[in-house]
Amino acid sequence: MRKLILILFVVFPLLSAAQKNDSLEGVWQDNEVVAAGWSNTFLFFKDGTFKFFYNQMDKRKRDFSFSGTWEIEGDGLYLNVKERQHLEGGRLIGNDLGEKSDSILIETSMKTVTVNPPERQELSISKVYSGSEFAMGKYIYIDAIKFYLFSKNPEELLPQFQQ
Repeated sequence: MRKLILILFVVFPLLSAAQKNDSLEGVWQDNEVVAAGWSNTFLFFKDGTFKFFYNQMDKRKRDFSFSGTWEIEGDGLYLNVKERQHLEGGRLIGNDLGEKSDSILIETSMKTVTVNPPERQELSISKVYSGSEFAMGKYIYIDAIKFYLFSKNPEELLPQFQQ
């Protein structure tokens, strides 16, 4: 009887957490389609690392990405941000590219900043839902924002996010 109680209260929660971690691995975007570029996107890797890239279509932004490690505990997604990338310098010019924004940032340089000690962020996370007609048919809520699964292989799509 004690073994059964041990299994119910120790082993099953660990298995459930492991399944939730495995199901998060992949490329998750907060838009159901990829338009002229990727929207806000998480790449969760099997080794427990992640990269977050800000919307590629916003040509005025300076924040580019942040990365570190991730883990799930209960309904919480914990990110340990170890690195941030942003654009420095440059200037805004009028936009003649036919895009919606009224200006674009040009002549910038990428700066990578190590975050030491790492910044811990706690986000709420839902289970993975199936049945979406978009992307790979799966979505999840991260801090009440719907993210759609685009690939189970973040390594394959990573080059599309790096400059």
